[in-house]
Amino acid sequence: MMKHTKLTGMILSLIVVAALALTATGCTQKQAAQTQERDDIAQLSTLTALVSGDFYGSMTVNDLMSHGDFGLGCFNAVDGEMIVVDGVCYQALGDGSVRKADPNETVPFATLCKFNDDFAKKTGDCANLDALKKSLDTAVAEHSKNGMYAVKIHTKYPTIHVRSETKQKEPYQPLDKALETSQTEFNYKDVSGTLVCFYFPDYMSKLNSSGWHVHFISDDGTKGGHVLDVSLKDTNAHFDEASEFTMLVPDTESFKKASINNVGQDSIDKAEKK
Repeated sequence: MMKHTKLTGMILSLIVVAALALTATGCTQKQAAQTQERDDIAQLSTLTALVSGDFYGSMTVNDLMSHGDFGLGCFNAVDGEMIVVDGVCYQALGDGSVRKADPNETVPFATLCKFNDDFAKKTGDCANLDALKKSLDTAVAEHSKNGMYAVKIHTKYPTIHVRSETKQKEPYQPLDKALETSQTEFNYKDVSGTLVCFYFPDYMSKLNSSGWHVHFISDDGTKGGHVLDVSLKDTNAHFDEASEFTMLVPDTESFKKASINNVGQDSIDKAEKK
């Protein structure tokens, strides 16, 4: 009887262990599926903090890249524009040169995602950036104008006008003021490359620029920057519609003291669109 009881106990124990293992496996598979399905945009700091003059890097490029393989931003002291495509982070400098970013370089502001090609739409022929934005807006309106999107456009561009800026010196001015004297602009013709585009709805305007923010990198990695204007023939724009937003809040004294609420839309527009 005792042996039978012990045997029964052992059998029950094995059954319990097996059940727990199956449950754990099921949970692991479910968690893995959820991880694969997760489609978020990660952002370091806020655009308003950057525009206010918080140019201090708070995260290394190496750490930032764990949050995505597609994105845009800038570097410590606003030393050039950031373009991330296919997991490679480029730094477009104020002299027009482009290099792969140092993994140890720090970043004050960036927006990234792990790009998933959810759907594609034709752009139509676009004579300028405004026409492209209108085309992309049409695609957004068909899905959700209150959603968040990353868009990848790879083609040959008849014309493209980009900007970067030279490294700032302390004490830092607001970004729109700094760009008045440090912005550098470059025009290219018949260049193949990728537009990195992010769209945020109006209700997120305190975190990022509402509407479109666009950067560019050429296929050979020698030309790039923040896009001020562009033309393109009809091509596919690939959309990644994000369902989550991850905010990476800098743990720096400069961010804690940044005059975020004092930044108006005019300052943001001057910094982003001119």
